[in-house]
Amino acid sequence: MNEERVNFTENTSRLSRSQADVRQVAEAIASVLSMEVTIVDDALRRIAGTGCCAYTIGDQLGKNSAFARVLREGKGLVITNPREHSACRTCSEKKDCRERAEVCCPIILDNRTIGLIALIAFDERQRGMLLVQQEGLLDFLQRMSELLASKVAERERIVQLKTIQQQMATVLNTVQEGIIAVDRDGRVVTLNTAAVRMLHIRQNEAMGADMASLLSGLPLENLL
Repeated sequence: MNEERVNFTENTSRLSRSQADVRQVAEAIASVLSMEVTIVDDALRRIAGTGCCAYTIGDQLGKNSAFARVLREGKGLVITNPREHSACRTCSEKKDCRERAEVCCPIILDNRTIGLIALIAFDERQRGMLLVQQEGLLDFLQRMSELLASKVAERERIVQLKTIQQQMATVLNTVQEGIIAVDRDGRVVTLNTAAVRMLHIRQNEAMGADMASLLSGLPLENLL
């Protein structure tokens, strides 16, 4: 199904930013089900794979492939007759395709398909397992796709919070007034550059220090 090699560092997709989690999920599924797993992002790049699929991570897949159809329609797909299935008829690589069967499921986040996860059978034993359990496997992949979507969302929230934190730090360090934040126990959790300068201390010395030891006479205990 490979058409061309792409630079995996360019145009990073939402799914590929969580590649470590994606890879772990793929390997866990493969070890439990004894089938090969591949995960593709919304740019049709393979970002994780097991078995022979592991050798083509980073490859760009065909725009007329079955995977492309799953991404376009955002619906799960079971293919028991590769090369003959309607989703395979326009695939440019169908003559060289070694797949015996596959189950594909889109990964959806914020009502957008950000990729897909697929189980692939490359021999008759795997194909037999897939045919017998195809409905259950599709349901299982649906749950795994939800797990991957939640991992991506979690990572994006962390990145967003870090960005906001950096922006706030920049703002606090540009004002001339000294600003100190303390926790419920009265210990310093952060302070800006102006406060460091006014108190004649180093920032790392102030972090975690008792506020009363830095500025005595404040009604901090009553306030807290």
